[in-house]
Amino acid sequence: MRALARDAEISVAYISKIEQNDANPTIDVLERIANALEVPVSDLALFIRNKNSNSTTNFNDMPESLKNFIQENSSIYPQLADPEFHRTLSGIRWRGKYPENNKEWMNIFLSILNVLEK
Repeated sequence: MRALARDAEISVAYISKIEQNDANPTIDVLERIANALEVPVSDLALFIRNKNSNSTTNFNDMPESLKNFIQENSSIYPQLADPEFHRTLSGIRWRGKYPENNKEWMNIFLSILNVLEK
């Protein structure tokens, strides 16, 4: 969270408020967060909307490449059983496309874990 705050040039406290739905970020703040995460603002906004709706991601609605990744790696990474990770990973696109193979998903997943550990 500190790395994101630093890269987006906003406070850790404000990021925490956004994460806990205690703040409504402006488009400028969303753009800075999206740039820091290297994702399109639209994907970030979609993730926030899905998180705020408290909806769960249906395993059947995931792309096949993500389903395969979760099935093949959940015994090694128990975090992959967490619906929050399902929602997070399901919201990731690169140039409008989902990652296509386990290697791409693993790089993204490990990057998320790395950020969460900081």
